[in-house]
Amino acid sequence: MEQTQQTTVTGNNKPAKSYRIGRWQISQWKNTKMIEGQQRELVSYSLRRSWKAKDKDAWNEDSIKNINTNEFGQIMALIDKIMAQEIKES
Repeated sequence: MEQTQQTTVTGNNKPAKSYRIGRWQISQWKNTKMIEGQQRELVSYSLRRSWKAKDKDAWNEDSIKNINTNEFGQIMALIDKIMAQEIKES
């Protein structure tokens, strides 16, 4: 089983928390915003995949930003569909 690494960071323009497994990292971002006269905390996530090209010395990454908590169910459903299809085809 792969190890999960958690990092908690405070400060501006940095994620509140980050989790890494292998080359994948998910980060939680917290912002405050005035909504209908009340200060509200908004939470979103970003997903990042890192890799190093064989012929280059630099790291590369792909990112998906501004994932809302309510979207995780849809993302998990898509992953379940893909995994079921892969198992069926193998």
